[in-house]
Amino acid sequence: MVTSTGLKALRFAVSIGNVLAPALTARTAFRLFCTPPRSNALSDRETAMTRRAEKRLAAATQMDVPYRDGPRFDADGIDQTQGTANDQNLRSYIFDPQTVSDSTKTVVLVHGWTGRSSYMLSFASPLLAKGYRVVAVDLPAHGNSSARQLHLPKAVNAMSELHQRTGPWHSIIAHSFGGAVACTLVSGLIPVFAKVPLKRLVLIATPHSMQWIFHGFGRAVGLNRKTQTLFDELVVPLAGRPLEHFESADMLQEACVPTLLLHAPDDKEVPFSGAQAMAASSAKVTLQPMPGLGHRRILYAPDTIRAATEFVHTGKVRQHSSAAK
Repeated sequence: MVTSTGLKALRFAVSIGNVLAPALTARTAFRLFCTPPRSNALSDRETAMTRRAEKRLAAATQMDVPYRDGPRFDADGIDQTQGTANDQNLRSYIFDPQTVSDSTKTVVLVHGWTGRSSYMLSFASPLLAKGYRVVAVDLPAHGNSSARQLHLPKAVNAMSELHQRTGPWHSIIAHSFGGAVACTLVSGLIPVFAKVPLKRLVLIATPHSMQWIFHGFGRAVGLNRKTQTLFDELVVPLAGRPLEHFESADMLQEACVPTLLLHAPDDKEVPFSGAQAMAASSAKVTLQPMPGLGHRRILYAPDTIRAATEFVHTGKVRQHSSAAK
């Protein structure tokens, strides 16, 4: 996290860069934007739960999936990563149910920005009890995965490789930025990656728009209109698409996957109005409000876990106590 003093210094430097070197300022800001801190503030209760979850990872089968550090599209829209080495690794943890057969279904857990696989393990036991295989993942630049930087195309790249190793997948349960990754995976929006087919998708506190995230960051660091435009355009070589195409509602409409949105109206990081727009995008998308659970507490709430597990298993959505308040 950037301290208030650090943010003031950054905004001052950006104000000068906006005038003297907007392209360099945009590139520098983008590197900062794509560099997640390796730590995240948690409450004492969340810290204790996370430590218990990390101990559980020792019981899982660890898998490091190599992937190329891309994509990277040239001016003709051709991905130039094809000849590069598989020099990055995605760490995943595989939990098998007591009985495994050819019909065992796989559910993938995807954390959010500054998270890690252990943050999602509250969902593992209920899913294992119903006979699912559970794959929890550390996104690039998080947990025990390699890389120092992360952006959406890199996450989709790494997750596509994981799908090749562990698919087919029945469902994904994803939080925050992980939900944006999941939407992109199931929509096939990035040209070089095929759609990942699913039976169910659960999105928890997921942002509705990457443009909204980019512009929020731009306002925070003080990018002016010209530098913001240059900043936004840096997406095209990475994704093969302009930034404005990465709207969750549009991707869910394209994916046509039964989807449950779990979102707190009091979420101060990702607006509830975005979840409402996503729910309006398709008859296959259902929004279940989770009042009072904020952006992070929602991950550990029993009602969230029950709702997600039930939807994955049956496709049904029932009102739980948090939603009924």
